[in-house]
Amino acid sequence: MEGRGFQVMELAQLHRANRVKFWIPGEKSSPTTLFSRMEKHNVGLRTADWRILHRVEKPERQMLILEIDNASLQKLRELEGKVFLELS
Repeated sequence: MEGRGFQVMELAQLHRANRVKFWIPGEKSSPTTLFSRMEKHNVGLRTADWRILHRVEKPERQMLILEIDNASLQKLRELEGKVFLELS
């Protein structure tokens, strides 16, 4: 195919995504619902580019391992990892 090709790069040159782990208490909710709540209740946090790598559901909580962008990682650091979800 014309115009396509590969480029050899050193491993250090590759962009590495940030990975984070969330433990979410209470009733199970879909990740879409959780992400929407996170954006609504945490000003400046944007979840549109987050990617779910792994999800474990238990009756009383769930765990998500996510790949997130640099801006989201910075915002999570500003929030000291304490994301408000307004769970009842």
